[in-house]
Amino acid sequence: MVLGTAMVDAIAARALSERHVRPRHGHIADYSRCSGFSRPAEAMRGAASDFETPADMRADIGSGSHPAPVPILG
Repeated sequence: MVLGTAMVDAIAARALSERHVRPRHGHIADYSRCSGFSRPAEAMRGAASDFETPADMRADIGSGSHPAPVPILG
């Protein structure tokens, strides 16, 4: 019983590892020099300084009305 389970486990492991092997031919892209940003950090600083948060996304912390606190019953 244990030997049968071990064989099934080994077969499954081999099948999964064969399925996920990278091809040994072709070019593998090197992204080590990429930051993901379109411009250098210095050029990006302040790029969103004119951004206004849409009204439905604002938290309005510290201004406006606040909901009444919910009493804790104990």
